[in-house]
Amino acid sequence: VMRLEKERVEAIKREAANWTPDADTFVFGSRTDHHARGGDIDLLLLSEKKVPLATLRHLRRAILDEIGEQRLDIVSFARTAENPFKDVALSTAAKL
Repeated sequence: VMRLEKERVEAIKREAANWTPDADTFVFGSRTDHHARGGDIDLLLLSEKKVPLATLRHLRRAILDEIGEQRLDIVSFARTAENPFKDVALSTAAKL
């Protein structure tokens, strides 16, 4: 369950596929808690290698151009990376 309008989900998926075609995209944080209200949009990208920061910046701008200005955070991890933050984020994440 995630608290994002269908149009925003489709825009995020479209831009993620454009900028990071080999990555799986997940929403995590408050947007996956149906009891929460508001909150920023937190995205996690999983791919063979961590997505370069410059690409993440372009992706973030492209998404915001589609959905309007709001708080949007994007993190990237290699699928095989061992990272406690990644593990916690994925434990409640919803794949787009």
